Amino acid sequence: MNVNYRADIDGLRAVAVLAVLFFHTDIPGFSGGFVGVDIFFVISGFLITSIILKELQENKFSIARFYERRIRRIFPALFPMIVLSSIAGLYLFDPSGCRELGSSITSTTLFYSNIFFMLKSGYFEPQSLQRPLLHTWSLAVEEQFYIFFPLAMIIASRYFKKQYFPLLLITALISLLVSIYGLSHHPGATFYLVPTRAWELLAGSILALGVLPTPSSYWLQNILSLTGLGFIFYSITFYTSTTPFPGLNALAPVLGASFIIWSNPNERKTIVSTLLSLKPIVFIGLISYSLYLWHWPIVAFTKYITFRPLEGYQKLFIIVASVALATLSWWYVERPFRIKQKVVLERKRIFAISAIIMAAFSGFGLIIQLMTTDKNAYNYTAQLPENFNNLSVAPTLGAKNVTPSFALWGDSHARSFIPALEEECKKYTLSGVILTHDSAPPLLGIDVKTLPDNTYNTLDKAQYNKGVLDYLKQHPEIKTIILASRWAAYSTGSSYKEEDYLVYSLKDTYREYNGKQLNSILFKTGLSRTVNALIAMDRKVIIVGDVPEIGYNVPRYSLIQKKLPFAVKGVDIRPSIAEYNQRNREVQETLNELAKHKNVTVIHTESKMFDEHGMGKIAFQGELLYSDDDHLSTFGSLYVASSFDKVFKDMKNK
Repeated sequence: MNVNYRADIDGLRAVAVLAVLFFHTDIPGFSGGFVGVDIFFVISGFLITSIILKELQENKFSIARFYERRIRRIFPALFPMIVLSSIAGLYLFDPSGCRELGSSITSTTLFYSNIFFMLKSGYFEPQSLQRPLLHTWSLAVEEQFYIFFPLAMIIASRYFKKQYFPLLLITALISLLVSIYGLSHHPGATFYLVPTRAWELLAGSILALGVLPTPSSYWLQNILSLTGLGFIFYSITFYTSTTPFPGLNALAPVLGASFIIWSNPNERKTIVSTLLSLKPIVFIGLISYSLYLWHWPIVAFTKYITFRPLEGYQKLFIIVASVALATLSWWYVERPFRIKQKVVLERKRIFAISAIIMAAFSGFGLIIQLMTTDKNAYNYTAQLPENFNNLSVAPTLGAKNVTPSFALWGDSHARSFIPALEEECKKYTLSGVILTHDSAPPLLGIDVKTLPDNTYNTLDKAQYNKGVLDYLKQHPEIKTIILASRWAAYSTGSSYKEEDYLVYSLKDTYREYNGKQLNSILFKTGLSRTVNALIAMDRKVIIVGDVPEIGYNVPRYSLIQKKLPFAVKGVDIRPSIAEYNQRNREVQETLNELAKHKNVTVIHTESKMFDEHGMGKIAFQGELLYSDDDHLSTFGSLYVASSFDKVFKDMKNK
């Protein structure tokens, strides 16, 4: 197997890393630049398989030597980036962000950050700005893959007569099929996990086998390589953060990279190979690993402190700073450790030092987690299980040894009112049950899907709400039902400001309407069904008008105001009452109509959240009212508690 150096592959690395860099810096024309990671996967599979095959053929392959090379390649540049990112994060982040930073340090160090970030939120969500180690998910995928791959190659060599091709091809096809299936059913896991990404690395591995004949004619080689380049630039240009990915859409960058590698033999360079072999492009390829490592923390921290779209000079700063740091890292860190003659360490010592470093950094991350507390967060996570057949006792709040007389039904916004309801329960010696679930508004017969896909889409919201209603039917002692939710998001179909790329799609499972209907119509229909069903059960219905969405993380804004005031000079994240009314116009119309019924009361908690100038409040007497961009903090919930006074007084007097 010929594993001679190919400059065009370094050039292909440059294309991959620049695509990712320009995507993250919001350069026009690079909306799909995230596919650069997929190109890296193909290159990695090709190069490492080429080395393994050569050593197997020469009976020189050693697992220990393989992992020594991985350590020399990965560790030296990775851990300085973690150190500086940790310092910046601990200074800039709120307690919640610091705690998550600690977790991400540990998961990155132990190479399971893909699993950690999968459990947090989507790759493209605004929370990523508070995750300077988010990009290490791809390193975790590779390292997890390379735990098993060398062993599989050894087994194939010794026990399957070196029949690598059918084994790798079958595994790659299974992985691709799992990726296609998973994209519709488990999009978060499909994006982050090895089983749905392995086929991309295996595409490069199959090329390394040399079983695919090199295109015989020069013009065919050029057509293939140009087609490959076209596939790559198509995906970079036309894909967006809403493009379902990976699955079938990942075929374009993977095939593109594969075509370029396959069709460019050393003997005669194609047009694409010649272009990719230009010295400036090759140089970017040489520093691509360090550039990938350093660019994202710079992007994340820059966006984190600005609260506005990146200006041209900020984009230029990010690009220049990233390239400068990457060059220094490559020259003074990467190269010395990769060249054994410059950093002479015995293999046993390398493994010992690596183990010590991993233990120290993972322990450091754990200490950060344990030492960080967040007084602004609301720590009420109680929610019903999805399977109501196994439900025996719903979570409760309020006075102990008192039969629940009310229920709180809604999503995470409903749950953020729990401190307020606890305060009222204490005042009036009442108790209630919590019937809430994330991203599940109390709209009967309405299912909600979030685009791009996220983990909340695994719950059938319509079925969930049917279960809540059935539970209430079984408990007639619960006389009052408090409905609360992030109404405006479901009515308008969109989230707000910084996270406005999210789309909420409503579907009527009762099939009352033909064809797709506006969110506002389905919102009104679903809420009306809920209210009417509860009234038919002779229940008192309390609908809570939602507090203003801020659209930007309030604790983050508060911290930047204190620590880097120049970054937010002239930036006011507070919404005006006019903005609130505009966004909630259809919600208010629906609530006003429902309030005409004698058994329905609307509570306007939002009335307490605007000052005398009609601007939204984000703090009161130095305490933050929000835990993020739209949920009340514990203090904020207590701040609006008096809005529930009359309701609880009426419940007590009945």
